[in-house]
Amino acid sequence: AGGWLPRSLWGRGHAVCAALRMAFLALYVLLLSGERADAFVCDQVSACIPVLRLARTRKKVLFYCHFPDQLLTKRDSLLKRIYRVPLDWLEEYTTGMADCIVVNSRFTAGVFKETFKSLSHINPDVLYPSLNISSFETVVPADITDLIPKKKKFLFLSINRYERKKNLALALEALHELQGRLDSHEWNEVHLVMAGGYDKRVLENVEHYEELRRLAAELSVKDHVTFLRSFSDEQKISLLRNSVCVLYTPSNEHFGIVPLEAMYMRCPVVAVNSG
Repeated sequence: AGGWLPRSLWGRGHAVCAALRMAFLALYVLLLSGERADAFVCDQVSACIPVLRLARTRKKVLFYCHFPDQLLTKRDSLLKRIYRVPLDWLEEYTTGMADCIVVNSRFTAGVFKETFKSLSHINPDVLYPSLNISSFETVVPADITDLIPKKKKFLFLSINRYERKKNLALALEALHELQGRLDSHEWNEVHLVMAGGYDKRVLENVEHYEELRRLAAELSVKDHVTFLRSFSDEQKISLLRNSVCVLYTPSNEHFGIVPLEAMYMRCPVVAVNSG
């Protein structure tokens, strides 16, 4: 339901559209779905909580806060700062309407308290995301020989969405630094796979993918990098099994599921020391 509602308006207004989509979905659940609920679990976007509270029979609402949305956007212009004022207020006000609030880490709990000043009396519980372990045990690994050139002994892996905030350029810069420390024989055995979530409808995904490809060329490492978009679970498991380590580049990440997946697969993780 609501798939026809736009995600943005000509590449802008993502937050407004997300709030409207969630409010519509809440109305659909209450009025049209025919489903009965004992409680509601709202994930990330809190704009639907006031609508859910309109249910004829009052139901409890649990809100899962991954990270305050207002901290995930840039405010480069006066217009953008003005645009964010009502959205920031709406996020804080509607978040406070939940009966129970949980966050994904102690780091996020601290940020929650610092960001939502009017909710300082609320101490959110920490509910860590977990892994679907069965998928790692039952999925048949894919053949990845077509992704990696032959005679590559040291495979590094980066898994993240193609978004600028994920700091993926750091992996390419680290690869360039490594190149300068190895002789030609050792360097020829090194390869990096950058596997990322990619949606052609999301302008930033498209733009940043091309930015990274250009950066790899500028750093003279493009022949040692494979850019993989929207990979399958089978490919991910094969890559984790065959990599010497995972490079995890985001700074101040509130919670990263990729390091957990890597450690479960016994693949070491090199991550930025923050978050």
